[in-house]
Amino acid sequence: MELILQEQMAPGFRVDRESKTIHDVCLLGPVSRNGWKYSAQVIAEAAPRYDRRPVYFNHIKSGSQRDVRDVAGRIASPRLKEGRLYGDIKCIGRNGDMLMELAESGVDGIGMSHLTDASSVVIEKTKTVMKIGNIKSVDVVDDPATTKTLKEEVTLELKEQLAGLLEGTKPVIER
Repeated sequence: MELILQEQMAPGFRVDRESKTIHDVCLLGPVSRNGWKYSAQVIAEAAPRYDRRPVYFNHIKSGSQRDVRDVAGRIASPRLKEGRLYGDIKCIGRNGDMLMELAESGVDGIGMSHLTDASSVVIEKTKTVMKIGNIKSVDVVDDPATTKTLKEEVTLELKEQLAGLLEGTKPVIER
């Protein structure tokens, strides 16, 4: 049987056009599709370093330098919530306006990806991030590795189902 995990929009996620702020954006999740695992402790220790870091559209190509014209905003109030890093984005200029439009549209597949220095080890075939260092930027990208959208949250109901499944007290969930 197949286990289906579904994430839902975070109830606190909102775009405030007056203050040019996108509230409660998911910046980093605990496991990336490219094989990296981040513990809640590693994320919590790094959270303050995300504050005031720039938000750009897209990652830069290897060997290239950032173009200030790609800035869309900056991170504010980073915080750990349910094992994920959330923060607000203070939007700047035309790119900030476009980012707010993207957030309001609810388009799938657009999310956040950080550019950072990190130390890691491989533990039992799992690539584990031991420390997140300097945060260079948090970029808006298509098809992010540790988030699915700008607004996401694992529901309490799903957490309870998973706990029971992992403990062996509940049968596999069917759709």
